[in-house]
Amino acid sequence: MSKETQPNVRPHLVAHGSDEHLTLLSAQWHLNHLTGRDRADMLAFGRAVLAAERERSMGYATTLATDIHAKHFPEVTQWKPLPDTLGLLTQIDNMTCGLVMPAMDAQAELERLRASLLDLARRCERLKRPCGMDPESAQAVRNGEYMSISLAARAALGAERPS
Repeated sequence: MSKETQPNVRPHLVAHGSDEHLTLLSAQWHLNHLTGRDRADMLAFGRAVLAAERERSMGYATTLATDIHAKHFPEVTQWKPLPDTLGLLTQIDNMTCGLVMPAMDAQAELERLRASLLDLARRCERLKRPCGMDPESAQAVRNGEYMSISLAARAALGAERPS
């Protein structure tokens, strides 16, 4: 089809929550064919559902914004949550965009990692069980795997081999 013969069709903008929007949403249940009082009741119900959901969403967003403010910005005493959804989401965005995980002290992190590796090595050593004289038994193989893990952890620590 050439550009000259293509129909000039533009999408129709339907406002969220409008009667037309609610009619389109109800079409899957064939409620878009209602007329008179039935149609008015269906539209009133749809508006009530949207209002309740909007109120529930705003309540949650307000609580979230208030909690973020209280935890991270208590020194800002003049702050109040905005009454509209977009304003509230903008406030949440502004408060959270600068939040970062605090840098951990490098020495403290190194000590935590060393303690974890040593704990891992000791746990692996405790998993060993008697395996008899057969070096190829299932338990002997498992014991060897446990000790390999233990020795690798201890090597990473620069520690001595277990006795």
